[in-house]
Amino acid sequence: MNSLKLIFGVVLLSIIISACRSNPVSVKTSQNNDISLLGKWSWKNSSGGITGQILNPPPGTYLFKCFSSDGNYFEYTNDTLKYSTHYFVKKNKTIYSVDSLNIVSFQDISRNAEVILKLTKDSLVTGDNYFDGFISIYTKVIP
Repeated sequence: MNSLKLIFGVVLLSIIISACRSNPVSVKTSQNNDISLLGKWSWKNSSGGITGQILNPPPGTYLFKCFSSDGNYFEYTNDTLKYSTHYFVKKNKTIYSVDSLNIVSFQDISRNAEVILKLTKDSLVTGDNYFDGFISIYTKVIP
């Protein structure tokens, strides 16, 4: 029983340490350009799932995600804060490529990590790192 506690403690400690590492504020694209993830991004739509459905924000509703330089992550519905946590970006294996891709992970382990599939100065495309997941499209509102 003590060895199980020790293993659990080591795993928990490694998760905490990896979550506290510094964030890159930019992501290197395939063209070797550094593009900033920082700022406010507006959700346009998501598609996927086992049925291939397309999800859009309800009319008159604006959903935003914000990445700050100090590692804070926020989600807003219109101007109301709905969720916040810390985030970090690291390269890892994904279902999308044999090469490692940038993944946004969150300190809140109940939150799914998001693979950065495309990042330009004004658009962001992320995907769930599991089959039958969703791909989401965002446009940059504030740099």
